[in-house]
Amino acid sequence: MTKQEYYDLLVQSATDGTFPSIEENVCQYRTGSHKCAVGLLIPEDKYYKGLEGLDVYHASVSRVVEVPEGLTIKNLTIVQVCHDNLAFDQSWNAEEFLNDLNKLQFFQDIKQHDI
Repeated sequence: MTKQEYYDLLVQSATDGTFPSIEENVCQYRTGSHKCAVGLLIPEDKYYKGLEGLDVYHASVSRVVEVPEGLTIKNLTIVQVCHDNLAFDQSWNAEEFLNDLNKLQFFQDIKQHDI
């Protein structure tokens, strides 16, 4: 996956009901049909419940995450923070999430979207 494809997937997930992924007041990589920003990058066959609660930098997580071309685990952690900062609001704010993404330096060289 390219950086542009990941960005487009983030925009789609922010607006189609995929985000946020919360269970028992805790962010999760996956809960049912919901996924978080990094959960989108964990293939079905590599996901297991034991990943929940582990940071993106944890070896178990970073080993299974498919990092998009042009990005790093550090970049993904920043995207995840943008997601998590909004995930606990009563209603998910896709527009605010997209505004946050569009400010990130590592997304400045791709085609950005507005909601």
